[in-house]
Amino acid sequence: MMTTRKLVKSFKHEYALKEITPCSLKKTLSNHGYTLVYFSHLTNSEPVAKLLLALGLTTYAMTVNAFTYKDCQFRLVFILENLSDEEQKVLLAHELGHIVLKHTDKKCSGTEGILREKEANEFALELLRIPQKKPYFIAAVLCVTVLSILLTFFLVMEASHTVVTGDTKFWVTTAGKKFHRNTCGCIKWNTSISSLSYKELLEEGYEPCKLCNPLD
Repeated sequence: MMTTRKLVKSFKHEYALKEITPCSLKKTLSNHGYTLVYFSHLTNSEPVAKLLLALGLTTYAMTVNAFTYKDCQFRLVFILENLSDEEQKVLLAHELGHIVLKHTDKKCSGTEGILREKEANEFALELLRIPQKKPYFIAAVLCVTVLSILLTFFLVMEASHTVVTGDTKFWVTTAGKKFHRNTCGCIKWNTSISSLSYKELLEEGYEPCKLCNPLD
């Protein structure tokens, strides 16, 4: 298994990252197919506000300084606006860690979520590793970021656990054989959707969507 140091070294070589700056990290995110979106904890521009609302992320965005979103249509990295270059570097490196380590490919819960944050932190610290270059500042920003993400994670898990009965409603498309949560990115922009009870879904042979995990 490749160590974090070897992984980062290989990554920097592949993307010719000689100097780590907000600009170089943004370019690398773009090379991975991700679009950077600046948001605010106070008032967002109309396009950003509509995007967060459509993705069901308005409340979550108020609790963190940066996060990555990926579904079958979008690849987005959200970062708080008006941050210093140093803060941007730390947060972008952390989100890049999630992407490179393929944390965005599937959902997780419990201890796996905590492990992923630790791995993304290790990636970011190694990527930003410069002797005597404000190591305590970098560690502090990452610590605050992880704490806010974990707090939100446990609050969301507590509030959003689905209790499924035969009458519980889920959403399906006319063309597919998967059923989804109403917030699933796979059906967000699909105009041909309808709801069925869990009992009806089982009778008609539908399977749960692997992206939104509606039964979790």
